[in-house]
Amino acid sequence: MKIFHQHRKMICRTILIVALLNLAALTFLSIRTGIVDGITKWALLERIFQGTRGKSFDSQVKVAYGHTGLVAEAPPAILEPQIDGEWTPPDQLKFTKLGEQLEWKYQVKDEWDDAIRIPLTYQKDPKVVGGYAYLKYDEKYLYCMIDLTAARDARKDMTAAFVFDTRHDGYSYGTSEDNFDIIIKIEDNYFGKIYSSVFSMQNAPFIKEVVAAATFGKSPNSSENHVKYEVGIPVKTLTKYPNTVEPNRVGFRVFGIDTYANIYAYGPVPSNTLSDLLLTSTPIPDLSYKSLTGALAIGAAFYAFHKKRSRRFF
Repeated sequence: MKIFHQHRKMICRTILIVALLNLAALTFLSIRTGIVDGITKWALLERIFQGTRGKSFDSQVKVAYGHTGLVAEAPPAILEPQIDGEWTPPDQLKFTKLGEQLEWKYQVKDEWDDAIRIPLTYQKDPKVVGGYAYLKYDEKYLYCMIDLTAARDARKDMTAAFVFDTRHDGYSYGTSEDNFDIIIKIEDNYFGKIYSSVFSMQNAPFIKEVVAAATFGKSPNSSENHVKYEVGIPVKTLTKYPNTVEPNRVGFRVFGIDTYANIYAYGPVPSNTLSDLLLTSTPIPDLSYKSLTGALAIGAAFYAFHKKRSRRFF
Protein backbone atom coordinates (compact mmCIF):
# COMPACT_ATOMS: atom_id res chain seq x y z
CA MET A 1 0.00 0.00 0.00
CA LYS A 2 2.82 2.35 0.88
CA ILE A 3 4.49 1.72 -2.49
CA PHE A 4 1.18 2.40 -4.23
CA HIS A 5 0.81 5.76 -2.50
CA GLN A 6 4.41 6.63 -3.27
CA HIS A 7 3.78 5.97 -6.97
CA ARG A 8 0.61 8.06 -6.86
CA LYS A 9 2.50 10.87 -5.17
CA MET A 10 5.18 10.70 -7.87
CA ILE A 11 2.54 10.77 -10.63
CA CYS A 12 0.85 13.81 -9.09
CA ARG A 13 4.16 15.62 -8.84
CA THR A 14 5.00 14.76 -12.45
CA ILE A 15 1.64 16.07 -13.72
CA LEU A 16 2.08 19.24 -11.63
CA ILE A 17 5.57 19.81 -13.02
CA VAL A 18 4.38 19.28 -16.60
CA ALA A 19 1.51 21.75 -16.11
CA LEU A 20 3.79 24.37 -14.59
CA LEU A 21 6.39 23.86 -17.30
CA ASN A 22 3.63 24.38 -19.86
CA LEU A 23 2.73 27.66 -18.19
CA ALA A 24 6.37 28.68 -18.01
CA ALA A 25 6.91 27.87 -21.69
CA LEU A 26 3.88 29.91 -22.70
CA THR A 27 4.99 32.82 -20.56
CA PHE A 28 8.54 32.63 -21.93
CA LEU A 29 7.21 32.63 -25.49
CA SER A 30 5.15 35.72 -24.81
CA ILE A 31 8.08 37.57 -23.25
CA ARG A 32 10.45 36.49 -26.01
CA THR A 33 8.13 37.61 -28.78
CA GLY A 34 7.17 40.79 -26.95
CA ILE A 35 3.40 40.62 -27.43
CA VAL A 36 0.55 38.33 -26.51
CA ASP A 37 -2.81 38.92 -28.17
CA GLY A 38 -1.86 42.53 -28.79
CA ILE A 39 -0.28 43.19 -25.41
CA THR A 40 3.27 44.27 -24.77
CA LYS A 41 5.39 42.02 -22.59
CA TRP A 42 5.28 44.51 -19.71
CA ALA A 43 1.52 44.03 -19.37
CA LEU A 44 1.46 40.22 -19.57
CA LEU A 45 0.77 39.58 -15.88
CA GLU A 46 -1.92 42.26 -15.80
CA ARG A 47 -3.54 40.51 -18.78
CA ILE A 48 -3.55 37.17 -16.94
CA PHE A 49 -5.37 38.56 -13.94
CA GLN A 50 -7.62 41.15 -15.62
CA GLY A 51 -8.21 39.73 -19.10
CA THR A 52 -7.38 43.04 -20.82
CA ARG A 53 -5.57 43.68 -24.09
CA GLY A 54 -3.94 46.55 -25.93
CA LYS A 55 -1.62 47.66 -23.14
CA SER A 56 1.37 49.92 -23.53
CA PHE A 57 4.56 50.58 -21.60
CA ASP A 58 7.10 53.29 -20.92
CA SER A 59 9.84 53.59 -23.49
CA GLN A 60 13.28 52.24 -22.59
CA VAL A 61 14.95 54.61 -25.08
CA LYS A 62 15.69 58.28 -24.77
CA VAL A 63 12.48 60.27 -25.10
CA ALA A 64 12.63 62.97 -27.77
CA TYR A 65 11.22 66.46 -27.29
CA GLY A 66 7.46 66.47 -27.74
CA HIS A 67 7.16 62.75 -26.97
CA THR A 68 5.52 61.10 -23.97
CA GLY A 69 7.57 57.90 -23.80
CA LEU A 70 4.42 55.81 -24.21
CA VAL A 71 4.89 52.96 -26.69
CA ALA A 72 2.46 50.84 -28.71
CA GLU A 73 3.82 47.73 -30.44
CA ALA A 74 2.20 46.95 -33.80
CA PRO A 75 2.74 43.35 -35.00
CA PRO A 76 3.10 42.09 -38.58
CA ALA A 77 -0.28 41.32 -40.14
CA ILE A 78 -1.41 37.76 -40.71
CA LEU A 79 -4.63 38.73 -42.49
CA GLU A 80 -4.64 41.54 -45.03
CA PRO A 81 -7.59 43.76 -44.08
CA GLN A 82 -10.16 44.96 -46.56
CA ILE A 83 -10.28 48.74 -46.22
CA ASP A 84 -14.05 49.20 -46.26
CA GLY A 85 -14.79 50.38 -42.71
CA GLU A 86 -16.31 47.05 -41.65
CA TRP A 87 -15.22 43.94 -39.76
CA THR A 88 -14.83 41.67 -42.76
CA PRO A 89 -15.15 37.90 -42.06
CA PRO A 90 -11.79 36.06 -42.27
CA ASP A 91 -13.01 33.75 -45.04
CA GLN A 92 -13.33 36.82 -47.28
CA LEU A 93 -9.77 37.99 -46.64
CA LYS A 94 -6.34 37.01 -47.93
CA PHE A 95 -3.37 36.01 -45.84
CA THR A 96 -0.28 38.18 -46.05
CA LYS A 97 2.98 36.66 -47.28
CA LEU A 98 3.95 36.08 -43.66
CA GLY A 99 0.54 34.67 -42.78
CA GLU A 100 0.77 32.07 -45.52
CA GLN A 101 3.86 30.62 -43.85
CA LEU A 102 2.32 30.19 -40.40
CA GLU A 103 0.85 26.83 -39.39
CA TRP A 104 -1.54 28.47 -36.91
CA LYS A 105 -2.82 31.16 -39.28
CA TYR A 106 -6.38 29.79 -39.18
CA GLN A 107 -6.51 30.54 -35.46
CA VAL A 108 -6.92 34.24 -36.29
CA LYS A 109 -10.60 34.78 -35.47
CA ASP A 110 -11.39 38.05 -37.24
CA GLU A 111 -9.98 40.81 -39.40
CA TRP A 112 -8.26 42.59 -36.50
CA ASP A 113 -7.53 39.67 -34.19
CA ASP A 114 -3.87 39.79 -35.24
CA ALA A 115 -3.49 43.49 -34.37
CA ILE A 116 -2.67 45.38 -31.21
CA ARG A 117 -5.69 47.15 -29.68
CA ILE A 118 -5.03 50.44 -27.92
CA PRO A 119 -7.61 52.56 -26.06
CA LEU A 120 -8.70 55.99 -27.23
CA THR A 121 -9.41 58.03 -24.11
CA TYR A 122 -11.32 61.27 -23.61
CA GLN A 123 -8.79 64.07 -23.47
CA LYS A 124 -10.61 65.87 -20.63
CA ASP A 125 -10.91 62.69 -18.56
CA PRO A 126 -8.46 59.88 -19.51
CA LYS A 127 -10.46 57.37 -17.48
CA VAL A 128 -13.23 57.54 -20.11
CA VAL A 129 -12.61 55.24 -23.09
CA GLY A 130 -14.37 56.37 -26.25
CA GLY A 131 -13.09 53.73 -28.62
CA TYR A 132 -10.14 51.67 -29.73
CA ALA A 133 -7.52 51.74 -32.47
CA TYR A 134 -6.22 48.49 -33.96
CA LEU A 135 -2.77 48.53 -35.58
CA LYS A 136 -0.78 46.06 -37.68
CA TYR A 137 1.37 46.23 -40.80
CA ASP A 138 2.83 44.37 -43.76
CA GLU A 139 5.39 45.24 -46.43
CA LYS A 140 2.91 47.61 -48.11
CA TYR A 141 0.83 49.36 -45.45
CA LEU A 142 0.40 50.30 -41.83
CA TYR A 143 -3.22 49.27 -41.26
CA CYS A 144 -5.52 50.80 -38.69
CA MET A 145 -9.12 50.35 -37.59
CA ILE A 146 -10.41 53.26 -35.49
CA ASP A 147 -13.51 51.98 -33.72
CA LEU A 148 -14.91 55.21 -32.28
CA THR A 149 -17.65 53.83 -30.02
CA ALA A 150 -18.35 57.28 -28.53
CA ALA A 151 -19.42 58.67 -31.93
CA ARG A 152 -23.09 57.65 -31.93
CA ASP A 153 -23.91 59.77 -34.96
CA ALA A 154 -22.14 60.28 -38.30
CA ARG A 155 -22.09 63.90 -39.37
CA LYS A 156 -20.27 65.99 -41.92
CA ASP A 157 -16.82 67.26 -40.88
CA MET A 158 -16.24 64.59 -38.21
CA THR A 159 -12.65 63.37 -38.43
CA ALA A 160 -10.11 60.81 -37.38
CA ALA A 161 -6.43 61.56 -37.72
CA PHE A 162 -2.81 60.50 -37.32
CA VAL A 163 0.22 62.63 -36.49
CA PHE A 164 3.76 61.37 -37.13
CA ASP A 165 7.33 62.25 -36.30
CA THR A 166 9.06 59.67 -38.47
CA ARG A 167 12.64 60.60 -37.57
CA HIS A 168 11.71 60.43 -33.87
CA ASP A 169 13.85 63.49 -33.26
CA GLY A 170 11.26 65.76 -31.67
CA TYR A 171 7.83 66.90 -32.75
CA SER A 172 6.66 70.44 -33.33
CA TYR A 173 3.82 71.36 -35.68
CA GLY A 174 4.90 72.53 -39.12
CA THR A 175 8.60 72.74 -38.34
CA SER A 176 10.04 69.70 -40.12
CA GLU A 177 9.35 67.59 -43.19
CA ASP A 178 9.15 64.43 -41.06
CA ASN A 179 6.39 65.95 -38.87
CA PHE A 180 3.06 65.54 -40.63
CA ASP A 181 -0.57 64.56 -40.23
CA ILE A 182 -3.03 62.35 -42.11
CA ILE A 183 -6.71 63.23 -41.71
CA ILE A 184 -9.82 61.25 -42.65
CA LYS A 185 -12.86 63.52 -42.86
CA ILE A 186 -16.54 62.65 -43.27
CA GLU A 187 -17.83 64.69 -46.20
CA ASP A 188 -21.42 63.43 -46.25
CA ASN A 189 -23.78 60.83 -44.85
CA TYR A 190 -26.24 60.02 -47.62
CA PHE A 191 -28.96 57.60 -46.53
CA GLY A 192 -26.54 55.71 -44.29
CA LYS A 193 -23.63 55.64 -46.73
CA ILE A 194 -20.69 57.69 -45.54
CA TYR A 195 -18.49 59.53 -48.01
CA SER A 196 -15.05 60.54 -46.74
CA SER A 197 -11.88 62.22 -47.91
CA VAL A 198 -8.20 61.97 -46.98
CA PHE A 199 -5.83 64.94 -46.79
CA SER A 200 -2.85 66.35 -44.94
CA MET A 201 -2.29 69.84 -43.54
CA GLN A 202 1.45 69.22 -43.25
CA ASN A 203 2.37 67.67 -46.62
CA ALA A 204 2.45 64.01 -45.68
CA PRO A 205 4.50 61.98 -48.19
CA PHE A 206 2.46 59.92 -50.66
CA ILE A 207 -0.81 61.23 -49.22
CA LYS A 208 -2.66 60.31 -52.43
CA GLU A 209 -1.83 56.64 -51.83
CA VAL A 210 -3.47 56.52 -48.40
CA VAL A 211 -6.65 54.42 -48.55
CA ALA A 212 -9.50 54.90 -46.10
CA ALA A 213 -13.19 54.24 -45.56
CA ALA A 214 -15.72 55.20 -42.89
CA THR A 215 -18.95 53.44 -41.93
CA PHE A 216 -21.65 53.65 -39.28
CA GLY A 217 -22.74 50.52 -37.45
CA LYS A 218 -21.99 47.98 -34.73
CA SER A 219 -18.67 46.34 -33.89
CA PRO A 220 -17.24 43.76 -31.45
CA ASN A 221 -16.66 46.66 -29.03
CA SER A 222 -20.22 48.00 -28.96
CA SER A 223 -23.72 46.86 -29.89
CA GLU A 224 -24.68 50.51 -30.47
CA ASN A 225 -24.24 52.05 -33.91
CA HIS A 226 -21.16 54.26 -34.11
CA VAL A 227 -18.53 55.54 -36.53
CA LYS A 228 -15.70 53.27 -37.69
CA TYR A 229 -12.71 54.14 -39.86
CA GLU A 230 -10.36 51.76 -41.65
CA VAL A 231 -7.11 53.17 -42.98
CA GLY A 232 -4.09 51.93 -44.93
CA ILE A 233 -1.03 54.20 -44.77
CA PRO A 234 1.81 53.29 -47.16
CA VAL A 235 4.89 52.11 -45.30
CA LYS A 236 6.95 54.35 -47.58
CA THR A 237 5.12 57.32 -46.05
CA LEU A 238 6.77 56.42 -42.74
CA THR A 239 10.20 55.66 -44.24
CA LYS A 240 10.74 58.60 -46.60
CA TYR A 241 12.28 60.53 -43.70
CA PRO A 242 13.45 57.60 -41.55
CA ASN A 243 14.56 57.20 -37.99
CA THR A 244 18.21 56.30 -38.65
CA VAL A 245 18.85 55.15 -35.08
CA GLU A 246 15.88 52.80 -34.72
CA PRO A 247 14.13 52.50 -38.12
CA ASN A 248 11.06 50.63 -36.79
CA ARG A 249 10.21 53.33 -34.24
CA VAL A 250 8.31 56.52 -35.10
CA GLY A 251 6.49 59.12 -33.07
CA PHE A 252 2.74 58.96 -33.60
CA ARG A 253 -0.65 59.99 -32.37
CA VAL A 254 -4.04 58.61 -33.37
CA PHE A 255 -7.36 60.16 -32.42
CA GLY A 256 -11.00 60.54 -33.39
CA ILE A 257 -13.54 63.32 -32.84
CA ASP A 258 -17.13 62.46 -31.95
CA THR A 259 -20.42 64.15 -32.77
CA TYR A 260 -19.92 66.81 -30.10
CA ALA A 261 -16.32 67.67 -31.02
CA ASN A 262 -14.91 65.64 -28.12
CA ILE A 263 -11.43 64.25 -28.79
CA TYR A 264 -10.56 60.63 -27.99
CA ALA A 265 -6.88 59.84 -28.44
CA TYR A 266 -4.12 57.38 -27.58
CA GLY A 267 -1.89 58.88 -24.95
CA PRO A 268 -2.09 61.66 -22.41
CA VAL A 269 -2.64 65.37 -22.84
CA PRO A 270 -1.36 67.82 -23.97
CA SER A 271 -2.46 67.09 -27.50
CA ASN A 272 0.78 68.29 -29.08
CA THR A 273 2.77 65.41 -27.55
CA LEU A 274 3.25 62.09 -29.30
CA SER A 275 3.52 58.49 -28.25
CA ASP A 276 5.77 55.97 -30.03
CA LEU A 277 4.74 53.38 -32.57
CA LEU A 278 7.10 50.41 -32.70
CA LEU A 279 6.75 47.98 -35.61
CA THR A 280 7.70 44.62 -34.12
CA SER A 281 9.19 41.73 -36.07
CA THR A 282 7.09 38.93 -34.56
CA PRO A 283 3.38 38.33 -35.14
CA ILE A 284 1.03 37.71 -32.26
CA PRO A 285 1.64 34.06 -31.34
CA ASP A 286 -0.99 31.35 -31.06
CA LEU A 287 -1.23 32.01 -27.36
CA SER A 288 -4.37 33.09 -25.58
CA TYR A 289 -5.55 34.12 -22.15
CA LYS A 290 -7.33 30.76 -21.90
CA SER A 291 -4.08 28.91 -22.62
CA LEU A 292 -2.24 30.67 -19.83
CA THR A 293 -4.98 30.50 -17.22
CA GLY A 294 -5.80 26.93 -18.26
CA ALA A 295 -2.25 25.79 -17.59
CA LEU A 296 -2.23 27.69 -14.32
CA ALA A 297 -5.56 26.17 -13.27
CA ILE A 298 -4.37 22.64 -14.09
CA GLY A 299 -1.23 23.15 -12.06
CA ALA A 300 -3.14 24.60 -9.11
CA ALA A 301 -5.71 21.80 -9.18
CA PHE A 302 -3.10 19.05 -9.08
CA TYR A 303 -1.17 20.86 -6.39
CA ALA A 304 -4.32 21.09 -4.23
CA PHE A 305 -5.12 17.41 -4.92
CA HIS A 306 -1.62 16.38 -3.95
CA LYS A 307 -1.74 18.37 -0.70
CA LYS A 308 -5.11 16.86 0.23
CA ARG A 309 -3.96 13.31 -0.44
CA SER A 310 -0.70 13.96 1.36
CA ARG A 311 -2.53 14.97 4.54
CA ARG A 312 -4.65 11.84 4.33
CA PHE A 313 -2.13 9.09 3.55
CA PHE A 314 1.32 10.29 4.64
